[in-house]
Amino acid sequence: MQVRYRFEYEVMRPLNEVKAFFSDPSNLERVWPKEYALRVVEGPGRIVRGARYLVRGRLLGQPVDLPFTVLEDDETTSHHLLEDVLGGKLEHFQRLVPKDGSTQVTEEFLLDINPLLAPVARVVLRRALEYRVEAIRALLNGGRMPDFRDPLKISIAAGTALSVLAIALAALLTVWAFPRPLDYLAKLVAWFLLWFFTHDWPTSLWERWPA
Repeated sequence: MQVRYRFEYEVMRPLNEVKAFFSDPSNLERVWPKEYALRVVEGPGRIVRGARYLVRGRLLGQPVDLPFTVLEDDETTSHHLLEDVLGGKLEHFQRLVPKDGSTQVTEEFLLDINPLLAPVARVVLRRALEYRVEAIRALLNGGRMPDFRDPLKISIAAGTALSVLAIALAALLTVWAFPRPLDYLAKLVAWFLLWFFTHDWPTSLWERWPA
C-alpha cells in the first residue's frame, strides 16, 4: 500500500542558501523531532548524487538504523530513498523554485508499507513531517521552533492501566476455551499481549525519552 504526503511552502532565502541548507546532512538532525534522536553516523559531509548515509535514532521508542541513498541531486531537484522505515520504504522528492529573493519548496513523500501498518504510519509520519516543515521554516526564516506532540505517547498512568488491562485480557484468552479454529486465534492474541505488555517496550513507548 502506498501513502502519499505533499507539502508546499515558501522560505525567505535565495535558492542557493536553501540548497546549501538541504545539502548539509547535519541539518537533518535539526529538523526532525528531538524525540526521534536522529543523527547521521555514516556518509559524506555533503549530500550529492550517489551518496549513501546511515541515520540512527529511535522510532516508537526503539533504536533503529535508517539507511538512505541519494538517487538524484542537482541545483533545484533531489530524490532520496529511505530503504527501511516502518516496515516499508520511503521516497522523498524535492523541488526548489526561485521567487524574487525567496524560494518555493515542493516536497513529496511516498511511503510503501504493509496495509496493516498503514493507519499507524499515516498518523505518525504525517505528524513528524508537519513538524519538519515548520522546523525548516523556523530555521530559514527565523522564529521559534515548533513543538512536537507524539501521537502515540500517553501518560504513565494511562500506559500502566492499559498494560494491566491487556495482561488481564491475555489471561482470559489463555484459560477460556473457544470453538476451533477461533481458539487458535485467541491463543495467538494472548501470546502477543503477554509478549508486548510484560516487556520494557510499553515503558519506552509511553514515557518521554530524554532529549
